[in-house]
Formats: sequence, structure tokens, C-alpha cells
Amino acid sequence: MSRTVVLALLPALVIMAMLRAAHGDQRPRRLANLAAGLLVGIGVAATWYTATGRAVLHYLTSYGYGANSTTSGTAASWFSLGPWTLRAHLIVTQDLFLPLSAALVLSALVGATYAIARWSKARQAGSRVRSPRAANEKLSWLLSKLSTDVGTLTAVFVLCYLALSSERGEGSGFELPIVPALVILMLWLAHHATGKPRLLLAASCLLAAAVSFANSGRMGPAGLLRCRIRQGGLVEPRRLRQSWPPYRVRGTRVGMPRGLPLHPLGN
Repeated sequence: MSRTVVLALLPALVIMAMLRAAHGDQRPRRLANLAAGLLVGIGVAATWYTATGRAVLHYLTSYGYGANSTTSGTAASWFSLGPWTLRAHLIVTQDLFLPLSAALVLSALVGATYAIARWSKARQAGSRVRSPRAANEKLSWLLSKLSTDVGTLTAVFVLCYLALSSERGEGSGFELPIVPALVILMLWLAHHATGKPRLLLAASCLLAAAVSFANSGRMGPAGLLRCRIRQGGLVEPRRLRQSWPPYRVRGTRVGMPRGLPLHPLGN
């Protein structure tokens, strides 16, 4: 399943890689390196998708966006707030946990406040760069911002988040690949703080991380994952409000004797 979900993240990576390759100096060399990297990636992926392409396509058109898309999630309109906040909820409750999430958000807000204050002070001093006026200048300015490291990382995170949110199934750890980008962006914002506030924010994040992961067994989402065999041998995760962690599950698979422990995330 992880090899299927990653398809939703590839377009954002390729688009931003093409943008960075086409912007700036040494454009032919950058485009040649990008083309070589894409060919290598396609060659490596072909070793998997040539054998499982039909099953992957069936999953995407049936359980990804098809009639069975709500098997591991909930049916909700794309015009409602639920599908677009689900991944954020999972990041807080299952990936980073509440203490670390709160510390990162607080640090990012404090750092953003410092950055805005600096920008406002520079503007009042008259050192602000002239804002673009014409449409082509605005487009060039936007592309230059997106071509920076922070701009590229922000764009990749936003595009991947939207891609994951467009799929109704909750899944298990689908949002994990974009969590590092989110943490880096928050720490980048927090870095704008200076002096003692920066040290206090760093200490609070370290303490929150220690508390979160040391007690992840108790602070994680309350529930077991039960694997149910459906027609065609597809194993579907089901979340039950019982105890945590999920490796306490016991289940039955095709060809597996009843009673053997089943790890729902690794099978």
C-alpha cells in the first residue's frame, strides 16, 4: 500500500524539481541532471510496477478514489472541512503527538512574530524592496521565491497535503512522508526568534519530544487495528477503541493458522 500511496506525492516533487531546474543559472546542466534522475527513478520503479501495475491501478480506482474509498475512512463532501483537516488531525494525534505538536506550533508563531516585526521595521526604515507591478514581474517574483529552499519545501508540503486530502481513505501512516517537511518549516520559522526566547523554544521542543515519544504508548490514538479479509484477499485496517499499541493484534490471514500474531502495519 505504501508503494501505491507514494504515487500521490510524486507529482509535487517532479513539478518543483522541474521549476528549480528551469530557474537560475546553468539551466541546461540542471535540466540534464533532472532528466537523468527521472530516468533512473523510472527504471527503479519499473522493477516493482511492471509486476504490480494492474493491482495498483485497481487500488487507485477502487479503494483510492472509487466506490470503496470510504472503507478505511469516512464519506464526506470535498466542500466540507473534514477531508482537508483529517491529515492535520492524524499528524497531531498519531505522528507527532500533542505535546510536540503544541511546542512546534508555539515556536513557529513566536518566530513568525519576530520575522514580521523585523519586516515591518525594515519597511518603515525605507529599505523594503520595490514590489513587482506588472504581471510578468509578479510571475518572475513568485517563481524566484518558489525556487528557494524554503519556498520549494513549502510548495511540496502543500501540494502533497492536498493530494493526500483528496483521497477519502484514512489509511495508516499515509501522511508520514510529509511530516519531516512540516517540522523543518516550523523550526525555520522558530529560528527567526533571537536571544533567550530562541533558547527557551528549543528547550521546550526537546522536552516536548521526549515526553511525547517516551509516553507514545499511552498518548497515542486509542485503538487496535483489526485486519479483515475481504473478497479477493485484500486486508483492510479497522480501528477499534481498545488498547494501544497495534502490535497486540491477533488475526487470521489466508494460509496463516488461526491465532498467529499479525502485525497490521507490516503485512
